[in-house]
This record gives sequence, C-alpha cells and structure tokens, in this order.
Amino acid sequence: MRRRESDGGETTRLGGARTGRKGRRLAALVACCLLALTTADALAVAKRGDVTLPDTRKPDPRKKRLSTRPKLLRLPGLRPFGDKKLFLRLFGYRPKRTTPKLWIERKNDKRNPFAPLTQDTIVELSRRLSPAVVNITVTRPQVPDETNDDAPPAPDDPPRNTPRRGLGTGFIINRYGMILTNYHVIEDATSVVVRLADNSRYPAKILGSDPKTDVALLQIQPSVKLTIAPLGSSKELLIGEWVMSIGNPFGLSHTVTAGIVSAKGRRRIQPGKRPIFSNFIQTDASINPGNSGGPLINMSGEVIGINTAINRAAQGIGFAIPIDMVKKLLPQLARGRVDRSWIGIKIAEVTRDLAKQLKMPRHRGALVTAVVEGGPAAKAGIRKGDVILTFAGEAIIRHLELPWLASIQKIGRTIEVRLWRNGREQRLHMVMGPTPKK
Repeated sequence: MRRRESDGGETTRLGGARTGRKGRRLAALVACCLLALTTADALAVAKRGDVTLPDTRKPDPRKKRLSTRPKLLRLPGLRPFGDKKLFLRLFGYRPKRTTPKLWIERKNDKRNPFAPLTQDTIVELSRRLSPAVVNITVTRPQVPDETNDDAPPAPDDPPRNTPRRGLGTGFIINRYGMILTNYHVIEDATSVVVRLADNSRYPAKILGSDPKTDVALLQIQPSVKLTIAPLGSSKELLIGEWVMSIGNPFGLSHTVTAGIVSAKGRRRIQPGKRPIFSNFIQTDASINPGNSGGPLINMSGEVIGINTAINRAAQGIGFAIPIDMVKKLLPQLARGRVDRSWIGIKIAEVTRDLAKQLKMPRHRGALVTAVVEGGPAAKAGIRKGDVILTFAGEAIIRHLELPWLASIQKIGRTIEVRLWRNGREQRLHMVMGPTPKK
C-alpha cells in the first residue's frame, strides 16, 4: 500500500511499521556493515578451524532446560549477530565505568529499634556475621634491651631483642578483601596476618590509616568467598537500643557479647592519651583488650561502630567509633592517604552567661578565640570574638563538633559560614585550605 507525500517522497507499510525511503537506505547500509563485519570474522575464524556450530543433538528431557532461546553461531571474541550491545559498540557507544563499592548497605526500610529482643535474634546475627569478623596478629619492631649485657639471662626470661606481637579484631566490608580495624592495632607493625573464621591465614596489606580517628584499612587476597558485614547508620542509633559485639578478647576468637547503647556523642575521650576526633558511642556490651577494631552491631545486622576503647577503672563502659565518621574517610583510606582541610582558628565553648552577654537567642555554636594569620578563616573575614553557628550547612550545637566538620571538607571548596557578630547573624564564604604539616 503506497501513497504520495507533498515532498515527493514515498512511504511503504511493512509489517505494520512505516518507513521512508531515506530510512530504508540507512537500514540497508547498517545491515550491510553488520553483515560484512560478521562475515569477515567468520572467515578469519574458519581458517583457524575453531568455529563453534549450533548443537543439532536432541535435548535430554531429563535435564532442566535453562533457556528456550535458539543457539546461534558463536565466534570467539564476537557476540551473536543482532546483539544490542554489539550494535551500539559499532557506533562508538561505550558504557560508563562504575567505581567498585567500598562497602555495602542493607535495604532495611523496616528497621524497628523498638522491636522486642529475643534469643533467636542474637543467635541468628551471630551465625550470620561471625564469619565476617577476623583475628588480626601483628608483629612490631624489637624493643632495645637496656639490661646489662654481661649479666647472664635468667632461665625463665624470654629471649632478648625478640619482636613484639599484638592481637586485635577487624571485619570484612567488601568482596575485595578490605578489612576495617583500629589504627592502634596495626601501629608500627612490620607484618600483619589475618585469620578468618575457618582458621585460614592470609598476609594483609595496610592500604591506609588515620591516627586522628584511630581507623585503618587492610586488604587480603583470599582464595575463598568472603562473608561481608553490611554498614548501617550511627546517626539513626537510639540510646537504649540493643547492640552486640563480636571480637577476640585476650585471643578468645569470635566472642559474642550483647548490651545497650548507654550514650552518644562522647567527645572528651582520648584513648592512649592521643588527641583524636572523638564522637564515641558508649555501650555496656563487654569490650576487653583484643576487641579493638571489632564491629558493634545493631539488631538489624548492621555495623554501626568500631570498638575502640574501654575504661579500665570501671566495668561495662566501652566506646566505639561511629560508622558514619568512618564512611567519610573510606574513599581516602582506600587511596592510601587522608587529606584534611583546615580553617585556622582556635575555639572555645559558648556558655549560657556568654550567650546572654552577646545577646544570642540560645547558647550554641563555637566561640572564636584566635585566628591564624593568613589562614582560610582570616582570608574570609572571621574575627576573634565571633561565634560560628553553622558550618557548611551543618548546625554547630557544641563547639567540639566544629573541628571534625572542618577537617572533612574538600580542599579548595567554598563553604558558607553563618556567625554571630555585633548582636546579629551574618554570613560569610570561606575557601577551605589544606592542613599545614606543622
């Protein structure tokens, strides 16, 4: 069935599809190109004698048929004729490369922290997540022997100048064998060995570490399929919510303990008297030496913290790094280097009396007590006596929240700062700079 168009062209209805003369020519050209490429590859492969012809044997009825699609002529290095991806690749299409995920998260829309706790819950979580927890053994340099070399060693004394060994815990976060643990577990290590739940051992490579948050990222090359611990959100964690810990206290592999979240936002905790960015989760789940680096898990089976510190003078007081802080650093840890941003100020707490004196509507924010000359804050116009209220869109409730926020911004990024000055709120823009070495 034909009909004339006003422009002199003709259209023909073929199988219910309307195609113009130019469209038919383009389709014929594409078909010729595909046929020529397929024929050339077929002839080249046929010369080598490795053409795979369709299987003409009758299918075995006892075997389950996986596909009803007919088998086509398959050539090495060439997809079957008519493949959509091959067609797109011939015309310059290249699929976008996706970066591998450093961690996984469960799609847990029905998370209910108020659900009653049963024994089956902990039993199931222990069975499912224990294989994702590993035992870490490190070897550190020898300790210089300061004893008198002329004196003979006692029979019970260990050999002099022997390497030191340490134990810790970690957990697997992806299928590439990456393991999260504490920095103090692998600090000064000359070798790191990871032992899985099946007692297989693998040497580990330290991909990156960050003493300021006490976090380290390791990687192993296992020969078996790994069990992965999904990461959750520590921001959604509630005080009083049930949690469990899996670790290797005193070398006792895969010990499971349970407790509740006792508090959040513990910032005045300095494990090992080292200044770090602290925002700890406090829990009464039993944590002992050897648990460091192990996961703190909620009842949905998600890691919400990394067990880090204990209070040796008390019982039932342990601390864990929130997993949301760790997620901010994981991409940099995987690259082997953590670059921190810097604003160049000193801050103090805003008390109630100070807030009244400055005529602030509420006591919050960080009081600027000093500004480093030539730093990003000085260039932005921040002065001594200003009170920073928001930073990069985040409200500053307590002054100790600002150092962490200032350290995780991208270097060179322009951020907005809202501050209180002269009895009113003002807005400035600041370009983040790198942290100086000294």
